[in-house]
Amino acid sequence: MVPPNLLKIINLLGFPGDRLQGLSSLMYASESKDMKAPLATLALLWYHTVVRPFFALDGSDNKAGLDEAKEILLKKEAAYPNSSLFMFFKGRIQRLECQINSALTSFHSALELAVDQREIQHVCLYEIGWCSMIELNFKDAFDSFERLKNESRWSQCYYAYLTAVCQGATGDVDGAQIVFKEVQKLFKRKNNQIEQFSVKKAERFRKQTPTRVLCVLASIEVLYLWKALPNCSFPNLQRMSQDCSKRQSSTSSSKGGFLWLRL
Repeated sequence: MVPPNLLKIINLLGFPGDRLQGLSSLMYASESKDMKAPLATLALLWYHTVVRPFFALDGSDNKAGLDEAKEILLKKEAAYPNSSLFMFFKGRIQRLECQINSALTSFHSALELAVDQREIQHVCLYEIGWCSMIELNFKDAFDSFERLKNESRWSQCYYAYLTAVCQGATGDVDGAQIVFKEVQKLFKRKNNQIEQFSVKKAERFRKQTPTRVLCVLASIEVLYLWKALPNCSFPNLQRMSQDCSKRQSSTSSSKGGFLWLRL
């Protein structure tokens, strides 16, 4: 159930791992009549819609596991019609199927259902932010990431960087630069690669006022690194290509912009 690299470490520590056996056990538990059933079902949905695509357990096939996830939802959603988590995983499936507008509807519904569930609200906001970025709707992405920056206890540094990138992509470059300067102050976990990335990238924007074009390029870079480009529609990919081809100034092209972004 865990990524291969982590599984090797676990095996070295003397704990054998068998993914197929683990999945089989969870499937068995999900059909039980006690409290283990919903937990096992959620674990299966998490594995098929989050772990498999993010860690590329099936190579380049980021849609592997969707059939299993949809089958689980079809069986269980009638039993949990008002579950924010089941609605969240429905949104994950729709996102992986590139149905971004439907995914946004599901994530917003899950957010509304999770009235007193702060952590679930945050994972919904995270997905809303990413889906909005995929749709190049930087205003909504900014709203989601800014709320996460202010409310979440997990990696405020990372959320600050995403907030600044999206804010700059809307055209508010002065406000974005202020947030870029906050990234270093929020840097707490020095061994965290995501925070290291955020600080390193924000440092460039902190020293020089960012342009809207550079912030758009930075958002495309993040979408690429986080393997979200396959979820983008063809028209949006075309818009990204056009943004990458625009000149930042009369003397420098967007290729120069990417070189500027590269550290």
